Amino acid sequence: LRRGDPKVAPVHRLDQETSGVLLLSLDPAHRAALEQAFRRHEVRKDYLALVEGVPPERRATMDLPIADEGKTGRADRAGRPAVTRYEVLEALGRAELVPARAESGRHNQIRVHFAHLGHPLLGDRKYGRRRVDGPKAPRVMLHAERLSLPHPATGRPLEVEAPLPEDFSAVLAELRAARR
Repeated sequence: LRRGDPKVAPVHRLDQETSGVLLLSLDPAHRAALEQAFRRHEVRKDYLALVEGVPPERRATMDLPIADEGKTGRADRAGRPAVTRYEVLEALGRAELVPARAESGRHNQIRVHFAHLGHPLLGDRKYGRRRVDGPKAPRVMLHAERLSLPHPATGRPLEVEAPLPEDFSAVLAELRAARR
């Protein structure tokens, strides 16, 4: 994108294998306002995840600091504050469909938090384990479903959504079919 217009710049990041909404800015002044909104926690980030097993609670807040270790992170009291809220949406046998809201923006936050609970995301080769049964996830099953934020020029509420990609939908369909 930058080759076509050098002003195009990402405002935040997603893990490489995470699908979904990625916010880009075309205007440097708006980019600064958007980055400030992220720093002030005015942006709501909603994700969908497929997690292995059954989390201990149907709805919970994970308030676990994360220590950034370069390419990885780990839950550690000496790390930076990180809060993820989740609620189980659908039980799928060996996995659960879970909407998750990252209230902070730590590296691999949702992946680290669920792995720490003992319920890594399907397809997560960094924090998870190799599954020998069930669907083979082609990547980390994490999707940035929605961003809600104030518009950088008008301040009016703005919501951006992305539908589930084919690979996530296929794994979800396979889990649903196996449950029947």
